[in-house]
Amino acid sequence: MRNSNNFSIFHSPKGTIIMKMLEVARFHYVHESYGLCGLLDSEEIPYHVENEYTLSVHPFLSNAVGGVIVKVPQSFEEQVKEVLKARSQSQLHLLRDDSQEADDRRGEGVLRYIARKLGF
Repeated sequence: MRNSNNFSIFHSPKGTIIMKMLEVARFHYVHESYGLCGLLDSEEIPYHVENEYTLSVHPFLSNAVGGVIVKVPQSFEEQVKEVLKARSQSQLHLLRDDSQEADDRRGEGVLRYIARKLGF
């Protein structure tokens, strides 16, 4: 997890909350972040997805804006680490860019990816 230099501001009827956010992962495309977001939802961990709407409309701007960034409040850091440790990071597509497995998967078509995941 990377320490983010920014804060997120949440407005609610009870008042305004400012929280320090930690970057959990970056993805090139919005749909790649859905697995992690679903996992965080199931564990009731609040999160924020940056650049989601921009890249939904213009996916080829991914490199220009830094990709889709999933962040969680700093107070949930330990809980997120536990959840990610319990799950295989490769299942969530959280591969380091310099890993051999990431190199092997670059350029893989969507249909080929789905077939591989289904065991064909």
